[in-house]
Amino acid sequence: MHMDNENVISRYTRGQALEDGQLVDISNYSRRVGILFPVAVTHAVDAEVLGTALSGMDLSFSRTVQLGRFLVKLREEMRKGSGDRIDFEHAVETKDGSTKTAALYATLLPGDDLEPVITVLLVSED
Repeated sequence: MHMDNENVISRYTRGQALEDGQLVDISNYSRRVGILFPVAVTHAVDAEVLGTALSGMDLSFSRTVQLGRFLVKLREEMRKGSGDRIDFEHAVETKDGSTKTAALYATLLPGDDLEPVITVLLVSED
């Protein structure tokens, strides 16, 4: 079946999701660990994985530490995986010093301009 723009009821682009805050761009940080494609995480990943405060640290510094750990894990999983989806678990340290496990997946799909982009979601999201 051929669909053209006349048949599209609505379109929600990656760019719009970034503007709306549904996706959070972490590409500036991901490039620092050697991930070349743009990377965004969902708002839920940002809040539940990257935004978790660590014991004895303020939230801003905690976020930097969590982000660094997360990106190293993502890079390792991408090196092991193949295809356009990688499922993985990431240990998140909490403020009280305990650890919770986040079930995540990363997709490598075309972006708005058909460029390769990575998006990380909780397994419970689609």
